[in-house]
Amino acid sequence: MFHFLWLVVTELFPILFIFMGWYIRTKHSQYPEFTVGYITEFSTLNNNTWLEGNRFCGEMLELSGILSSMLTLVLYIFKNSLFQYTIYFTAFICLFSVFYTEVHLRRVFHNDGHLKSKY
Repeated sequence: MFHFLWLVVTELFPILFIFMGWYIRTKHSQYPEFTVGYITEFSTLNNNTWLEGNRFCGEMLELSGILSSMLTLVLYIFKNSLFQYTIYFTAFICLFSVFYTEVHLRRVFHNDGHLKSKY
């Protein structure tokens, strides 16, 4: 019974990440109004950085939620002893996706927010 309750709890977080990713990607606020979305100093430089930051962070959160959910189910089904650590993995994946969004924005845009050329 304990393992089933732990499965329910550990599956709630990936589902929450999937929902948050979808919401940030599709329902973020418009550019000068920063109430909902991926809000960092770099992502709020201009409309392009705002849109790309929300799109990329949303996709990363959705992907991390799907991967965490699949890992949790696989470890639960095969009764792996690492199952109890899946909540830590889920938190790490979420934080990594936010960090990687900043890396992505800096690869795509100059420090002033203008798009880098692809050449």
